[in-house]
Amino acid sequence: MLHCFEVARWTELGAANAAEVLTNIMKCVPLLPGTLINLESTAEGAVGAFYSRWCDATDAEDFLNGTEIKPGGFVRCFSSWFQF
Repeated sequence: MLHCFEVARWTELGAANAAEVLTNIMKCVPLLPGTLINLESTAEGAVGAFYSRWCDATDAEDFLNGTEIKPGGFVRCFSSWFQF
């Protein structure tokens, strides 16, 4: 399992090329049943590696209703701060 925090903000936190860093970290996770990559972030505009993956991801509701995702695909899940 890989859990990445504040992915959309990595550039402002010092990563020279956040998209490249994220891609290389994700290569360390094998595409096997039961593996998980969790990308977590607060909003940082409609650009960047996090935003691109968000747009390409399958909606959580669709996934729970049986839509399959390809290996390496993502499921989009939004939770606001007050839900916790």
